Amino acid sequence: MRSSAASDVYKRQLYNCVNLKSVTLPSGLKFIGDCAFKGTAIESIVFPDSLYSIGDSAFSVTPIKNIDFPSALNNIGSWAFEKCLGLTSVVIPDSVEKVYDYAFYGCKNLKSATIGKKVDQIYDCTFSGCTSLETVNLPDAIKYLGIASFYNCTSLKSIKLPKSLLSIGDLSLIHISEPTRRVVIS
Repeated sequence: MRSSAASDVYKRQLYNCVNLKSVTLPSGLKFIGDCAFKGTAIESIVFPDSLYSIGDSAFSVTPIKNIDFPSALNNIGSWAFEKCLGLTSVVIPDSVEKVYDYAFYGCKNLKSATIGKKVDQIYDCTFSGCTSLETVNLPDAIKYLGIASFYNCTSLKSIKLPKSLLSIGDLSLIHISEPTRRVVIS
């Protein structure tokens, strides 16, 4: 499917279109609205370089396998990729400033996550329930880990916390890998 929207994919525009498997979005697109592709069968999507924001629950509960975020992206909404069981790795570009709560919640096959340089907070439950998550690369800018941000990441072997960290929320590092658990503050 090709979108013809000038600058937005609107809220719930393709919500629960269960036969929709791939999407190429037009250049110039700036916003993907809340729940825009939630519940579809999307396995792949090509984001235009102009994309600035991904809304809440935009791709929740889809079988998306690969995400190549554009370099202009500024924020990823709450629940945006919740329970996307096809995801195995995520690289958030340096342009992103906010990755909101529950953004990758329950992505059970996610094995690695690299967070861009401008992100200064991991919001509540952002990676909670990512039971295959082994590797997380946090930027030096991180100041806050929200409540349960890495809760129940049972495969997480180690995490390096930067010196800039000011606060770790309740349950943030509970139920990470045993006995190889290793938290390093550098």
